[in-house]
Amino acid sequence: SGDRYKLVCGNTAAGVYKTDGPFSCLIDVKAVPDLYIILAGSPLVVGSAVSLSSLVDLLQAGSDRSPAYSVLVEHLRKVANVSVRNVGSWAGNLMLKHAHPEFPSDVFTIMEAVGAKV
Repeated sequence: SGDRYKLVCGNTAAGVYKTDGPFSCLIDVKAVPDLYIILAGSPLVVGSAVSLSSLVDLLQAGSDRSPAYSVLVEHLRKVANVSVRNVGSWAGNLMLKHAHPEFPSDVFTIMEAVGAKV
């Protein structure tokens, strides 16, 4: 079948790439609790549905655990605007970069810089 679907968790990419699709179905994953897991150990584990704003709050609260957290917070606050950061997930940003390699993802750049594993 030629049906196309897309997993979304905020779907903020629609504001950047308005001509993506058409999709037969958008599947919202926001109601999947396991995608919000946060394990504040070493390594830090953050679920894929965690919003950019929540990631900023998490890193800021844990800035005493790693000096890199403060640097990440400073940079993540420059991504998009507050409304997009409140809705968009960090993993959604990376998936946007995956689908559109030309997308200038600051999230991808800083995750790469700190050696994050996805």
